[in-house]
Amino acid sequence: GAVSGLALLSKANGELRTVQPHRTAQAGTVMAPFANRVKNGSYSFQGTTYHLNDGSSHAMHGLLPAELPCTASTIRPGAASVTLSHTFDGSNPGYPFAVAVDFCYTLDQDGFRIDVTARNVMEGSAAPFMCGWHPWFCVGDTASAVVQLDPRSSWNVCDHLGSIPGTH
Repeated sequence: GAVSGLALLSKANGELRTVQPHRTAQAGTVMAPFANRVKNGSYSFQGTTYHLNDGSSHAMHGLLPAELPCTASTIRPGAASVTLSHTFDGSNPGYPFAVAVDFCYTLDQDGFRIDVTARNVMEGSAAPFMCGWHPWFCVGDTASAVVQLDPRSSWNVCDHLGSIPGTH
């Protein structure tokens, strides 16, 4: 599940402009159940220490597979969306938690957004969870580039999921 490239119409002049280059490495990917580097690949949750790798380096970019199945899509005049999904089934010793995640990508007249829904599918226990997006944006002049976040957007995390401590 990744955005392989993104071009949007400029509200200022109506021209189509590439804002994210074609995908290379991790550019454009979504990351879960952790999004930042996890120091030495280890974290503690509810008194237990888990190891995401062999401990020789930081764990990065989450545990999602390179390809996610499409579970829904809609197309209407001026808008389109696609939902890609994955369920962490608890079989990974570094992340033995069952969490289902949906990533809904929408492109419409307001721009581009990714809505994330994560559900803890374990009975009676919490699961650490964090997600993020790894965009690489094209800018003309890096000395004067400005990133403006949409004040209408928000980031909501379900209280019962929590986040993985020790990320940076």
